[in-house]
Amino acid sequence: MLLITLSCFFFTQSASSQSKIYFDEEWNTTTKEEAHFYRILYKKDDSLYHVKDFYINGILQMEGFFSDLDKEIFEGEIVWYTDEGKISEKSNYKKGVLHGLSVVYLENEKIDYTTKYIDGRVYEGVVLGGYYKQFFEKGELVKYVEFEAPNDFRNLQTRVYGVERDTIYWMNNQGDKLIGVGIYDSKNSNIIDGLNISNSLLISVHTNYKDSKREGVQKVFYEGKLLSEQIFLDNIIVLERSINPLTLETVEINFKDGEPYNGQLFQFNQIYEYYNEFIYKEGIVIIKNHYELVDGKLILNLEKSYKKQVED
Repeated sequence: MLLITLSCFFFTQSASSQSKIYFDEEWNTTTKEEAHFYRILYKKDDSLYHVKDFYINGILQMEGFFSDLDKEIFEGEIVWYTDEGKISEKSNYKKGVLHGLSVVYLENEKIDYTTKYIDGRVYEGVVLGGYYKQFFEKGELVKYVEFEAPNDFRNLQTRVYGVERDTIYWMNNQGDKLIGVGIYDSKNSNIIDGLNISNSLLISVHTNYKDSKREGVQKVFYEGKLLSEQIFLDNIIVLERSINPLTLETVEINFKDGEPYNGQLFQFNQIYEYYNEFIYKEGIVIIKNHYELVDGKLILNLEKSYKKQVED
């Protein structure tokens, strides 16, 4: 679908007369020799111009009516075609804005989805984005579906909108397995119960909630691989298990009043790709080891590490 601004063109007032304008691949006016498209204009009456756009090989690309040639304001039904001459989209306009039924077609010319507009706003049907579909009923968004992940480690979601509560169905990156379901407040999108997934770069955090508080297991992934998991009771962390990147074994630390108390913990920085290892004894860090990634291997940086002398 293309809107083109024409700098100048010539037409007569006769209903049977026409003029021809040539365009390059960016839809700028050009010569016949450099053209990728051309347009034929017909004057229908004092208020409408019948416009036909063609691929340079003569196949119809678009047909419809303009009420203003300079501003290219669509009026009525506008139809677009592929370079094979197959219909790709048919939409209705009023004074340059979508109004009425819009239909998008598949390559076999069967209907893919339809959308009804009223004065430029979606009333019924589907709106397609880069990697999502939105479903509307009577002017309200009722469902949002992701069907293609922006990267390999971002989980897909389907959100069903309600009056007071929304439901999100979380899928794996391939979209073929349900991970969990979350219930949200419709007004402010706060999680109430179930699973919430948040993503930051290649880090994905899966958190379970009960009565708007973290409850149970929270898992942290990097590039789809488990880094750590925390256990929450009534929104307070009580235990954390993390993966030792050197041995791939699981280490564990318990918490007291939400703070690390006894055990071993690994923390990962995804920006600079380093690990910090902490060993706690009764709330005090007695060992900190800093590991940096060098030529694909984790190397201990002694300058950023230390060991605290403690009495037995």
